[in-house]
Amino acid sequence: MFAEFRNRDRRLYFTVAPPYKVAIVRQPEWRNTGVAADAEYIELMKTIGGTNKQLPMQQWSKTWTTGSTISQSPHFRLFNGGQAQMITELGYLCWKYYNRLPLDNGNNSSNDAPIFRIEEVLLNYAELMFELGQFNQGVADITINKLRARANMPALQVAEVGGGFDTKRDADVQPLLWEIRRERRVELMAEGFRFNDLKRWKKGTYLNKQPLGVSVRNADYGNRLKIYGGGAQGYVQYFDQPAGWLDKYYLEPLPTQDLALNKQLEQNPDYK
Repeated sequence: MFAEFRNRDRRLYFTVAPPYKVAIVRQPEWRNTGVAADAEYIELMKTIGGTNKQLPMQQWSKTWTTGSTISQSPHFRLFNGGQAQMITELGYLCWKYYNRLPLDNGNNSSNDAPIFRIEEVLLNYAELMFELGQFNQGVADITINKLRARANMPALQVAEVGGGFDTKRDADVQPLLWEIRRERRVELMAEGFRFNDLKRWKKGTYLNKQPLGVSVRNADYGNRLKIYGGGAQGYVQYFDQPAGWLDKYYLEPLPTQDLALNKQLEQNPDYK
């Protein structure tokens, strides 16, 4: 996981908790383990994380003199060192909404939370302009490149995006549209858009891929994790292989109550 997170789009560090390890002195006090590698992303987040995105992670509390410091990431349900907070099955903890602002006593936080972001508007506009055949460098500069500049990522150069730009691209998707969709996937991760986007693009089959977690040596975690393929080292597995996408999922079933109220309605195909 340490290698996987190295030299990546900065938005990854703000969306998924980077790996680290600390020694707990007495909760919530901690110290570095003395192993430089364990603190690699602790130091990185000091430079880019601002006030709210710092490592190690701490369980929310009224003040940071109480609560718990999480000793390491990845932090598994089946190997959590007695800390039941901020655990995962696969090792990737979504901490996009995590911050260090204290909560009040009743857990009724008055801290701001985003409901509608300008980033969504920019990405909607970029995709719309492509579908209208009007996406050019000027549109890229006022949409996607605004987002990339914020993350210190290189600007999208429309003229450079051709068939060989991404060799892992879905061949059914035009190269430039693929990059627009990639930006949407990165920027809006964990905000509830992905499933509807896949339906809108008629790409539900993307969900047929086996979900896998971080790559680990199981012995480092008490041999408690399930490793894909059954080996001693490899990707953590929790979910079984998906049953497979069915085209009927592109439409939602009509509620039975509505069908009963209006006899003119017909159920969508393949729903009984």
